[in-house]
Amino acid sequence: MPSLYDIFIINSYRTNETPEPYGASRVLSNEALCGSETLDVFHRTVTPGATLPVEAAEAYHALYIMASSGDGRIIFEDDSLPASPGARELLTPGEAAAFEAVESALDILHMVTPNPPPEIENGLPGGSGYLFSRDTLRSLTDASGGRRRRFCAESSIR
Repeated sequence: MPSLYDIFIINSYRTNETPEPYGASRVLSNEALCGSETLDVFHRTVTPGATLPVEAAEAYHALYIMASSGDGRIIFEDDSLPASPGARELLTPGEAAAFEAVESALDILHMVTPNPPPEIENGLPGGSGYLFSRDTLRSLTDASGGRRRRFCAESSIR
């Protein structure tokens, strides 16, 4: 049974930074760091004027803009969105996106998990590639019509 002792708190600014062509990367979770077998998590910093290309070859990639002045762009297929704090991109296997920093850096939380077996989705409708921000989130209403929620992957609720 999992317990509180199974949770690792990692300060991303204290982990080793690796220089990358787009800026820098820090590992927050992987098998070597904390025993995670199915989730790799990175804190990526895209420097002004650089672009982070992401190709989801055989895994799912969830990317979340943690900090930005909003002057950057997220580009997915023929769509683009300002890279403002809270903007996200979910890439399914075979898809690609780019994260462009223009005048200020982008801080991105990048999570990678393997493609789940097909029985997980079990014929559920939907499509691949979800590009959204706080301004484009759809409200969800339960069957009774009484409760409304907005999907938001943040630690605080607004």
